[in-house]
Amino acid sequence: MGIFASSIVALIIYSAGIPGSFTLGDIEIPIEARSPANNSSSQSEQAAERIIFNGEPPYLSELSILDNNLYLKHDGNAFLLGGDGLSLIRYSAWTRSGGEAAIQNREDYIEFAMSEQPYIEFSYKDKFYSVEVLSRLYSYRLVLRELPESTIELNRRFGVQL
Repeated sequence: MGIFASSIVALIIYSAGIPGSFTLGDIEIPIEARSPANNSSSQSEQAAERIIFNGEPPYLSELSILDNNLYLKHDGNAFLLGGDGLSLIRYSAWTRSGGEAAIQNREDYIEFAMSEQPYIEFSYKDKFYSVEVLSRLYSYRLVLRELPESTIELNRRFGVQL
């Protein structure tokens, strides 16, 4: 009887540790694991990475970021990066599957396809940032990070291919 009771207690404890809504999309891959230069980061550089925003991208409204001269926005199937400081950034963008993201330069913003789940790195005022759009069932999640250094070549400017 004691073995049976302890087995049930162990099963309950084990079951409580498993989240019911866990999906593969919930796994957060550390940026250094995705980086082509993943072995060159020092411990102090990894500590400099910080998450600025982690949540659903604002729909039809602008989320001001950094010094309020840039914004992020979700509009239909488009993810937008825009603002007055747009001419100051250098950037590159990739899809979740690893190909180059579809990019459209508009009048005052850069448009990316939400369905591609873009990963965007950019430099702004001598700092590096990444924006990652992740698809979830019926919604998207946006993660904006400050990076210690760029992990990909930033070969684009707003309105100009470098």
